[in-house]
Amino acid sequence: MTARSSGGHRSLAGGVISVLVLLLGATACDGASANKWLSDHGRPTLSGAELSRFAAIATTIEQELARRKAFVGEIQPVTAERLGLSWREGCPVGPENLRLLKLSFWGMDGNGHTGELIVAESIASKTVKVFRTLWEEKFPINRMETAEKFARPTDFTPSGEFIESHAGPDLVNDTSAFFCRRSTGSTTNWSQHSYGTAIDINPVNNPYIKGTTIIPINGADFVRRGDQPGVITAKGPVVAAFKKAGFTWGGNWKSLKDYMHFSISGK
Repeated sequence: MTARSSGGHRSLAGGVISVLVLLLGATACDGASANKWLSDHGRPTLSGAELSRFAAIATTIEQELARRKAFVGEIQPVTAERLGLSWREGCPVGPENLRLLKLSFWGMDGNGHTGELIVAESIASKTVKVFRTLWEEKFPINRMETAEKFARPTDFTPSGEFIESHAGPDLVNDTSAFFCRRSTGSTTNWSQHSYGTAIDINPVNNPYIKGTTIIPINGADFVRRGDQPGVITAKGPVVAAFKKAGFTWGGNWKSLKDYMHFSISGK
């Protein structure tokens, strides 16, 4: 944007400065306040079309600042009753070692939502920080509901072992964390989700791939990675946020790719 003065064209450096002032919360989101600040600092004031454009930019910034401040990141205890079929006696951790998180997330529909995750107490605070970053970056998440909402009694053997059916949260593209079950393809090793120390993000957009095996099956369209909504990429904000918090990404594994998966242990 440019404006004319007696000396010809001049840049709208003052307008840029005003926007920065707004970002720092130093003045109100209106032209009069901006012009007062500019005048007080010996800079050309704004008028006409440039003032209208400034007002539009300032309003957008103010709305974005309000959106960021609206982030919800609550940590609460969780009970065996609340865990439902996602937990049973004999699991590696008990309810007292887990926490229920209420988190804001930016939806695939371009709107803000509040979802729930269950994670280990030891990673609860750092998980909130990760999702605050994803909220600020507007990384789109399809849905965020805890795993027991997708578990049925018929999904378990009489002894209580989860039957690996590739259904549940993955199939409906649900971002989730704790779920007491064995590792994919194993009958003996506990999944890191059983400890509450692993989180899966948008499973359909970020499938597990080992040879010809794709989980969930409706993730086949995302085997070839690209810059699509909800897709996690090596240089994107999701990997960066989780890495900063001490998580390892399954998309970096060599023998297979688990693009949805972030864990503290690296497994």
